[in-house]
Amino acid sequence: RHNSYENRHMGPELKNFKGYYVIEFEEPFVSGAIWDDSAASPNSETQARINDKTTEARGSRVGAFATFSAQRTSAVKIRVGSSFISLEQARENLRREIPSWNFAAVAEQTKQAWEKSLARVEIEGGTPDEQTIFYTAMYHSLLFPRRFDEYGRYYSAFDEKIHEGESFNDYSMWDTFRAQHPLLTIIAPEKVNPMI
Repeated sequence: RHNSYENRHMGPELKNFKGYYVIEFEEPFVSGAIWDDSAASPNSETQARINDKTTEARGSRVGAFATFSAQRTSAVKIRVGSSFISLEQARENLRREIPSWNFAAVAEQTKQAWEKSLARVEIEGGTPDEQTIFYTAMYHSLLFPRRFDEYGRYYSAFDEKIHEGESFNDYSMWDTFRAQHPLLTIIAPEKVNPMI
């Protein structure tokens, strides 16, 4: 379970906190359905209450499934866009971040972004294993806090409104002022002021 799952229990319920998802399949699926709060899982009884032509669902517990031909031999490509702002923003995020079905291009773009971040520090000496340990730790130090805004707008749990600007989230509850934040002033100084 991710930290965000646990964090949601640490404060009051947020009535306006919502997650929006857009899921696209490269090829049509054979069957599928969406269910909501009224059904706990996609079993035959549930499917009888679901319109399998539905393409959108709203609720505090929503799920979906799709099935493909058993004769299929290649991987199924799926693109997912998400947003804490709106369904339209989830579509826009998907359009900007994964505009095509070229998985290799997305993987390469991600690799280049991480290589650029990790190249800010060059180490000398040590064994290959020790160098791997160092860069793995540096990678972990750059994962969080993470950008929470969506192209200049973000949902704020403090007043449950959408704001303009940059936002960061997933700050650790531990003593990050001792090492994490001082490290960021050296390896990612552009993040420091927006975080503050």
